[in-house]
Order: sequence, then C-alpha cells, then structure tokens
Amino acid sequence: MYTRESIKELKSKVNIVELIGRYCELEKRGKYYWGCCPFHENETFHVRSLMHYWASDPSHDEKTPSLVVDPEKEYWHCYVCGNGGDAHRFIELFYSLDFDAAYEKLASMVGFSLEEQAVLPPSEPSAAEKPGSAASDEPQPQELDSLRESLTNGMIIDLVTDSAGMAFDLRVVFSECSNVNVYEGDLAEYLASHPETDAIVAPANSYGLMDGGFDKAITDAFGWELAEAAQGYILGNFCGEQPVATSFSIPIPGHEGIRLIHTPTMRVPSPIADPLVVYQCMRTSLIEAMRTSRKHIAVPAFGGTCGLLPPMKVAQLMLEGYRQVCNPPTELSWEYADSRRLEDRYR
Repeated sequence: MYTRESIKELKSKVNIVELIGRYCELEKRGKYYWGCCPFHENETFHVRSLMHYWASDPSHDEKTPSLVVDPEKEYWHCYVCGNGGDAHRFIELFYSLDFDAAYEKLASMVGFSLEEQAVLPPSEPSAAEKPGSAASDEPQPQELDSLRESLTNGMIIDLVTDSAGMAFDLRVVFSECSNVNVYEGDLAEYLASHPETDAIVAPANSYGLMDGGFDKAITDAFGWELAEAAQGYILGNFCGEQPVATSFSIPIPGHEGIRLIHTPTMRVPSPIADPLVVYQCMRTSLIEAMRTSRKHIAVPAFGGTCGLLPPMKVAQLMLEGYRQVCNPPTELSWEYADSRRLEDRYR
C-alpha cells in the first residue's frame, strides 16, 4: 500500500485527457471529450465486466463514441459498458492490474515515485469496542457536533463486498476518506479477521426476511434468531413494513456488543428503480451508527446485487451520503436544498 499523500500527488500529475488519449482518439465537445471505448473488442473484459454489472452489447461496433472524459472532475465513463472512474481505474482495467500495481504503472508513466505506507502493529481494542462488552450495548445520546466528530475522526467504516468490480469502484471513489476501508471477500472471512467490528448493516427488505445475499450471510454468522428479532421490531414499530432507506438497530442475540443496523434498500427483492435510495441508505445507516456510538461498522454495497445498479453509481451515491453526514448544514434554506439536487446527476 502507498500513502494517501503520495497517491494524491500522483493524481495531480496526471492529465486524464492526455492519458486516455493514448488509447483512443478523443474529440472535444463543449467541456467534455468523447471517444470510442477501447474495451469493447476485448472479450476478456466482457467476461470480467459482468462482475461490474454491465457487459457491452456484442452487436455494438463502437463506431459512435460512448466514452466521455470530464477533465474538470478528472473522471471518465462509458455509456455502453457502464464502467468509469479516474485515471487509476482506467489503467487498472486496461492492463488487468490489481489496485497497487495500477498505481505503480501510472506512476511509471509520469515519472513519479510512490511512497510506501508504514505497516503499524494492530492495536488492542478498548473494552467498549470488544464484542460482548456491556459498555457498548445500549445507545447513548450525544450532541450533533459530537456525533459528527465520531464519524469523521473516530468511527471506522469498512465497505464489504465479494465483487471485485464493486471493490475497485469503491476504492476509487472513497480513496480520499481516511476512515473508510474496502474489504473484498465474503462476510464470514471479514468477521473472522475483524473481531473489533461492533455494528453490521443489513441491506435487507422491508419485512426483515434475511434469507438471501448479504442478509443471509449475516444470519449464517449469527443465527436465525437475529432475523426473528428484526422482524419483531418491524412488527412492533413499523406496523409490519419498514419504509425503504430508514434504519433501526438492535443488539445481536448472543453478541450484545455488536448491533445489527437494519436498512432496507427495497420493499421486496427487485431491481431498484430510484438510485437515490442508495444515498439515503448510506445516510440513515451512518446516522444510526452515530446515534448508538458505534466505533467500527461493516457496510455492504447498497443495491449492487439484487438491486442491479452499476457499481460506480453505487459507490458515488454512497460517497454522497457519507459526505452529507460529515458536513450537514447549520441552517436549512432553499439555497441549500437546490445545492442538493442529486436527482439531476444520478437519475
């Protein structure tokens, strides 16, 4: 791994238009550059891109430019295969490199030396952080400023996914967030290697039926009694149907130091029609984690599997939710509301 400072400096030295222009011809149209996506004739990429959600149409001969480059945001996106990201992501996909190797390749292209990150020994979790500790069982009320500080300075957020494509996009989008990590692997492996985790977010459905996907992985790890407890809460507090993108938390039976944060992305399993559900799920999950004084939480990629949303859009909307909770307004006005018109960008 390399230090965030050196990665940030590397990114500042890369001109994304010049970089992508080495691999496909770009034409400027207004403030954007357009070109033919170089990935569509690569059959190996088609197979891997299924993990990213979209594969390109085999009948599409890419004579019409579908790849757009935004030099201001230093971002590219293809409207056919659905992939996109920064310069690092382009190199990662083009050369089929892993996360660090793509940075090394990018650094060599611009003559930059990356600084390796020092490996620190793991610290012993405090009593409040250890599973089973009574100190963290019940929610403790805090002031808003203290809650915000707990997220930006204290809480560790692990984004957990078993999809390589989703993990790539999450790493790209959250690369500047020092308290956010991306774990690529299944939930059982994650829990075994992260005993300090004190909250797990279930993407769920409105009825607490945790028998598929990430939810099933949670009940496999903690037992079906957890799903029954979630269903009991929904029956008693939501008239039997929890609204989509709301959150509540309950102690996990037998593991009272850990809480389940139940945040449905959909009423019943189905493709997500409104991608802004991802944004709200991230917000309400983090707010509930702060409200209950969580220190280390595991969060899934909302809507990335059953919801059939493109990984990059999932990652971007999760980042939008994270940023909003980190930087809430001090007063509400139509000016602020207009600045939050995410509908114009993501629908």
